[in-house]
Amino acid sequence: MTVIRKREWLPVFSRPATAAPEQVQGWGGVFSGLSRKPYWTVAPALACLLVLSIYPVLHLVWLSLHNVRILPGVPPEFIGLKQYAWILNDPDFWNSLRVTVQFVVATSLIELALGLGLALLLNFDAPWVGVLRVLFLLPTLVAPVVVGLTWVLLLNGEFGLINYFLGLLGITKQAWLARPDLAFAGLVAADVWQWTPFMMLLILAALRSLPAEPFEAAATDGASAWQSFWYLTLPLIRPVMAVALLLRALDATKVFGLVLVLTGGGPAVATNVLGLHIFRKAFERNQMEYASGVAVILLLVTVAVASLYTALLLRSQASGRS
Repeated sequence: MTVIRKREWLPVFSRPATAAPEQVQGWGGVFSGLSRKPYWTVAPALACLLVLSIYPVLHLVWLSLHNVRILPGVPPEFIGLKQYAWILNDPDFWNSLRVTVQFVVATSLIELALGLGLALLLNFDAPWVGVLRVLFLLPTLVAPVVVGLTWVLLLNGEFGLINYFLGLLGITKQAWLARPDLAFAGLVAADVWQWTPFMMLLILAALRSLPAEPFEAAATDGASAWQSFWYLTLPLIRPVMAVALLLRALDATKVFGLVLVLTGGGPAVATNVLGLHIFRKAFERNQMEYASGVAVILLLVTVAVASLYTALLLRSQASGRS
């Protein structure tokens, strides 16, 4: 009786670690020793990260430590940490930081709540539900400048569409972009309109991947729809919601184009976020060292908050497993 042995076809990097190291043949030995040196496979990505991310950050730090003038023949002057002392004593910086924090908190939480509601509404199977989901995602494809121009027309105090409908209801027209509180609310509304579908997409993907067995068991035990949602659905999708909240908050800290077009940072400095503050200091007042210092502070604060948030999230998940 002849025994036919199967040919081993698995590549080197998919075999157990206890196997003897081998070499992948072919392609002129380019992949020789791949099992022993897997870091060569990520070398191109690391090179791109170094060029596109790390070098600009280092150059940003260098700019914040030097007095740079965009004039030919004027060398940069090293000033050390004097720029940071100036920034921390500048009330305009603290106002922009406060506005940015308020904007990030308001938009992230509202978008998370609305995204969860939309995901629950669209979490069913129907021939036309796919088209409806795509329509909801269209605002995320629009450039922030276009979104700003659209909402400028909607919030216009004289011929804006929102004031038109308010007039039909007998409500007095509002100067949406002339009052500090209403201008900030309009800015939040524009961002929520654009990015709520992003939160909906992530939460909907989590809902579609939930196993059916726990819900079938809960229905057998007589659990109501609200009980199934509160004790099953919400705990199961909470990690995805936490990550979505972090991603959206990090992106909201970089808001610029929407504010520039919609409010211009006004009225006064009511909507002057850090991105717009940096832009004006750098390109309107030629204070590159100040703008670079603010950008470095924003980067450090963002990394610190994101790291703390991630650590707390991982700790909560670890305690939940135990």
